[in-house]
Amino acid sequence: MIVSLFFLLLAFVGVAFSEYYGPEFTHVLGSTNLEGKEIRFGIGWSSLWSVGTTAASNGSVNAVLDSFTPLGGAIPMFLMQLGEIIFGGVGSGLYGMLAFLLLAVFIAGLLVGRHLNI
Repeated sequence: MIVSLFFLLLAFVGVAFSEYYGPEFTHVLGSTNLEGKEIRFGIGWSSLWSVGTTAASNGSVNAVLDSFTPLGGAIPMFLMQLGEIIFGGVGSGLYGMLAFLLLAVFIAGLLVGRHLNI
């Protein structure tokens, strides 16, 4: 669970940092990238919600992922492509994490030259 929280925090920091310091023209105007985000929540909470909802696959949104900066949109898309397994996702709990574990053990066996005898 701590590793899952670490990955969630890492993804949140990446999205929030990308959104706060993203496009150069917003710094010239003295603003931040607020397009497609809920104004009452701001960039921080919108970034946290976007990362949390794509990590757990609950389907709720409060910001448009297309309006994020390239890195800010790539991180939630990467979480979706992983199969939304950080917190298990809807309908994919332990078996998703075990599939990645078996894949990692298989690749490690190929690198070492020996593999598990199951």
